[in-house]
Amino acid sequence: METESADDFLRKKAAIKEASLRQLAKSFFHFQNALSRDTSVDQLTQLYESTLLRDLQIFESSVQKTKSTLEMLGRQEQEDRDLIQSKSSTIESLKRNIGELQGVLAREEESVKHKEEYEQLCTTIETLPSRQVTEKNNQDMEEQIQRMMQEGEMLEEKISLQKKQFHLFLYSLDLLCGPQTEDKQNCNSAEIQPVDNWKREVFSPENDGGPPTEQEED
Repeated sequence: METESADDFLRKKAAIKEASLRQLAKSFFHFQNALSRDTSVDQLTQLYESTLLRDLQIFESSVQKTKSTLEMLGRQEQEDRDLIQSKSSTIESLKRNIGELQGVLAREEESVKHKEEYEQLCTTIETLPSRQVTEKNNQDMEEQIQRMMQEGEMLEEKISLQKKQFHLFLYSLDLLCGPQTEDKQNCNSAEIQPVDNWKREVFSPENDGGPPTEQEED
């Protein structure tokens, strides 16, 4: 059900009063006509007339008040409309501000996240040795690797020399045992591997062998 506005209510009230006043005026006119036929009620006529005039003044005052009230309500309605429009503009502005603040908040959260990651990285860096210590460790490691390489080269040279000495020993042994047939028979009877077999094994390409040179024999 639609609610009746204040303007409609006041208009209906004024219409009712106007209808009452018209009815009262009609009654007065009828009464005045009756008085024209009966002059004995002059005092009663004056009483009714004064009553009607007072009611008319009250009605006019009520109409004026109603008119003022309607004007006031119109101004109030316009003020309410202006206020609603102002509130709507304020709400739109607040929505825009909220959107901007949400963007700022997202950037701040990203900054906080980056700050935490940076602090964690700084903490990790602090636990690591300093640059001077790292450089010294690297230098020590390089020196150690260099020493190990030198030692490896020395070991290779030593192994190569021992191979050559062993080859020379076998070659000398072959020269000594070669002409003596009885020694070979003795070696065979004793189940000793012949020197020729040793030479084939030692001087093979797989063992980096070969008969020693004159410089090696010296």
